[in-house]
Amino acid sequence: MTADSPTSHEDGPTNKISQETRDRHLKAPRFVLPSQHWTAALQSPCRGAAAFRHVGVIPAEFTGRRGALAVRGAEEARTRPPRGGGGRFFGSRRGSGRKTPTSDSESNCGCTPGSAGVNQGERGSAEAQKELELREDEGRFQGYFRLSRAQFDDLLARIGARITLQDTNYRRSIPPEERLSICLRFLATGDSYRTIASSFRVGISTVSQIIPQVVTVIWESLVEEFMPVPGAEEWRSIAEEFEERWNFPLCCGAVDGKHIQMKAPPNSGSLYFNYKLHHSLVLLAVVDARYRFRVIDVGGYGRTSDGGIFANSAFGQALRAGTLDLPPNQHLPGADHRGSQPHVFVADEAFPLRPYLMRPFPGRGGLTLEQRIFNYRLSRARLVVEDAFGIWSSQWRMFRTLLEIHPEVVEKCVKATCVLHNFMRMSADGRAPACRGAVEQEEPLPGVRRMGANNATRDALNTRDVFMAHFCEEGAVPWQPAE
Repeated sequence: MTADSPTSHEDGPTNKISQETRDRHLKAPRFVLPSQHWTAALQSPCRGAAAFRHVGVIPAEFTGRRGALAVRGAEEARTRPPRGGGGRFFGSRRGSGRKTPTSDSESNCGCTPGSAGVNQGERGSAEAQKELELREDEGRFQGYFRLSRAQFDDLLARIGARITLQDTNYRRSIPPEERLSICLRFLATGDSYRTIASSFRVGISTVSQIIPQVVTVIWESLVEEFMPVPGAEEWRSIAEEFEERWNFPLCCGAVDGKHIQMKAPPNSGSLYFNYKLHHSLVLLAVVDARYRFRVIDVGGYGRTSDGGIFANSAFGQALRAGTLDLPPNQHLPGADHRGSQPHVFVADEAFPLRPYLMRPFPGRGGLTLEQRIFNYRLSRARLVVEDAFGIWSSQWRMFRTLLEIHPEVVEKCVKATCVLHNFMRMSADGRAPACRGAVEQEEPLPGVRRMGANNATRDALNTRDVFMAHFCEEGAVPWQPAE
């Protein structure tokens, strides 16, 4: 018995239906069924209208004789063009933009809305073909996902089990590789959920659930390995790299903050409104000599300034309390007569001067040669954090757009991309920038304003003077300013 058969044990004979009833049902809006649906119905274990209900193209309430008539009407519609503005499509969205009756349950189970029966196989085959084409071209693959094929497979092996959902009798769940692809594509472009949903042929609500879930799993799975809290030995190793690469001894990292631009959340007032006249979250980061994020603090309100962000961050509080586990004081190279000095972090004028935090001498004019030499050496070491932000925002270009997502999702995306930045640089096939000039010179992320009062203590002033004297005498380099 074929799918268009008018009778079955469930539907019953149709010759008992009055002509009036038959005409009323046949004049109702018909279902335009692609040929794939007919093939799926023929392969279904059910018969007649039950087969079409099984593949999801006829509503469940179309039972008995009504279902048989619907099948006959569908067969007639298949042989001629649809009337008026087109037929009705179940499991998809038309011009009205209304959700399908099954969209809520589909989004809750993490499946693709509108992917009933062979529709989902159709979408899956298209995505598999796209991934196959991308994998054949390493450059296109890395440009699309921002990860090489080996990095993508490594990341999927680490998080795949945690982003895999269970298949149901209703439909198959989206596979983990596709969920990861959706997330990476959003991070790489910053496109709207609607655009991402159209690219991967899934529902908008599905994308809105996949992205927060996947970025959370990425952060939790990678942070312990690729962004652990440094101990005393790690801080000492970072200081040695700064001295070797950037000629700044006893430096444990460069500190800076950036604003992540986003759309104002509802009922937030001026909480996120910053001095750049847009709404933002603040990312505070410590970067080592190899452009890797070592400590990050994200979530500060854009309006916060004058010491609020730095002082209230976990990093700032640990520095102030002395619980950051920094190495003990040491002598500067070749300057034992100057006494032991603390390990420090370097920052710009937005940060306060502290014994553990060096900032340049203020002002552009009226500085002595020694002060200009100190500013040059400090800025040379501090530029690693600027370069790291440039590499990071160039890789994940969502941070060069206005983000129209909830602040909590923005925070999760920032954390995930920071740890992915380290993952890419520390993986075996990661590529380091050829030179400092390879980083784009534009500033996609606005910097932060003054983050603390300038009433430095005497110890902080003395520490800066000792570093300045060292850079001008035993620690001088040939290329620093001479006049």
